[in-house]
Amino acid sequence: MTYAERKIAVNDFFKLSEDEVKHQVQNIALTWEELKQLYSEPIVNIVAYTVNHLSLAHLTYEEASTEIIESKRELEYILLQNIYRFAYPYGGLDDAADREWKIAEQFQFKTVVMNHPGNLFKTNNCTMMHLPRYPM
Repeated sequence: MTYAERKIAVNDFFKLSEDEVKHQVQNIALTWEELKQLYSEPIVNIVAYTVNHLSLAHLTYEEASTEIIESKRELEYILLQNIYRFAYPYGGLDDAADREWKIAEQFQFKTVVMNHPGNLFKTNNCTMMHLPRYPM
């Protein structure tokens, strides 16, 4: 499905208009001010995550690249800091693989996490674009 088709499917599924969906998201999402406040805490790390929370492996190279870089740029603009970390949406092995790892590396992220369990070892230095993590 294209992004436009996905929006229609979500709206139809929840029986909400696009404006109602936006309103629902605004009710549960952090505001930019709340995000800035969180980011000011020394133990908090903000990562880029894409613009539309789509599985990157199911997008064209151009779409996946745009999703990643625009998310990074927006966060950097709002937080006035460089963003060096990224998390793949969904993060399963079907959602990000070699192509997506190369895209993330090209945008100079230092670390990128998947969403599948695994431990970190010294040998993970060669896999910084697809580190495991335990889902919450």
